[in-house]
Amino acid sequence: MFSRETQQLTRIAILAGMAILFPVLGTGAESGQWWTPFLLPTLLGGLAASTMGTILVPIERRAFWFLKIAPGGIRKVMLAKGVLAWLVGSVVLVASNAAAAARNGVDADVLALVLVGGVFLAGALATVGLGVSGFFARFDWEHPKRILKAPGSLVYMLGTLLVVGVAVGFPALGAVALGETSELVLAALFAVTSAILAAVSFPAAVGFAVARLEKLEWTF
Repeated sequence: MFSRETQQLTRIAILAGMAILFPVLGTGAESGQWWTPFLLPTLLGGLAASTMGTILVPIERRAFWFLKIAPGGIRKVMLAKGVLAWLVGSVVLVASNAAAAARNGVDADVLALVLVGGVFLAGALATVGLGVSGFFARFDWEHPKRILKAPGSLVYMLGTLLVVGVAVGFPALGAVALGETSELVLAALFAVTSAILAAVSFPAAVGFAVARLEKLEWTF
């Protein structure tokens, strides 16, 4: 399947490489805050996860209509694609956050919570991309830059930034409201927020994409 479209896969590989490499090089660690080195790799890894989600529907091109008669129908196929995008995003975010933690000497319990949060955040972001691709997918594309109808690329980018902003911003606001500044509390709030985002976005995005694709009329 992925041999059909290598340009977007190369883009995902570059984002993943940057997410892992930047923490190793110490990028973003100058402020002295323990969480700062995690911001850039989380954003880059999140973009890799959501980009993975956006290509999994249009990559099938016109052959996608065959999936309507597949066992389990489109819903089962979309669930499988969502899990695949989630797994890929999880690998990237876990690797990048682990690299940031190793570089900056974060405690093991804090690291465990950050990694758990990264796994859930990857699921939220991957399904954001999947939902966007279900609505804006172009099945007759000739160039990889045209796999989404306008304004699909803008929507997925803004959606990614919004989800990352919520996953990072809510823990900060929660810590301020609770009067807590400890690393463990912030990491726990990040994990909980990311888990809630994943629990809400995964069924919503998959259901949204399935509803859209089942109503799609195919012309050849």
